[in-house]
Amino acid sequence: MNEKFFYDATVDMAGDPRVLLGTALKAGHRLNRYAHHQETLNRTLPALARPMLKKLIVEANRGSTLICLSLDQCGHDAGDIRATVEKMRRCGIGLICLQVDNMIDLTGPAGDPIMKAIAACAEAVSAAKGARIRRGQVRAAKAGGSVGRSVELTELQIACIVELIGAGNSISSVSQDMGVTRQSIYRLLDREGVPRPAKQNAA
Repeated sequence: MNEKFFYDATVDMAGDPRVLLGTALKAGHRLNRYAHHQETLNRTLPALARPMLKKLIVEANRGSTLICLSLDQCGHDAGDIRATVEKMRRCGIGLICLQVDNMIDLTGPAGDPIMKAIAACAEAVSAAKGARIRRGQVRAAKAGGSVGRSVELTELQIACIVELIGAGNSISSVSQDMGVTRQSIYRLLDREGVPRPAKQNAA
């Protein structure tokens, strides 16, 4: 039975079900009013350990599809996302992330290039992580400030933001799509040495 469920994991349970279901409808997915499932997002907990997501995977029929807004609802990093996708593939449940594409099932053949890109992106970020931390520590020490990261983002989120900005997307659109404030994105770009979009500099 090809049922569609909307899964929403948020930090503060602030998502309005009517708005979220409307988003799914605009993306081409018709859901009934009982198809929205929401729970508090714990970024330290693996996605498959979240009570609601775990329950949905266990109880959903083969051929069903789970829809979510963003990648961080599928896992807190690339490895966690891959584990979620593999689990759902084995269970015969599709997974569509509207942030990535409105129709591509990440558990199917069309989703393989996306998953490979996520893995490659995460590996590149991991390889550069040590050097970035050291550069940040040196800058903080020279400025007399504290050493540490001011923006609490996962490595996958950082990679996605940098990639989106590099592809020509505006700060505002990336902020909305990734659920991160524009100020946080500005700080991230400056820290990573990524040029701000030209129209943002002119503003």
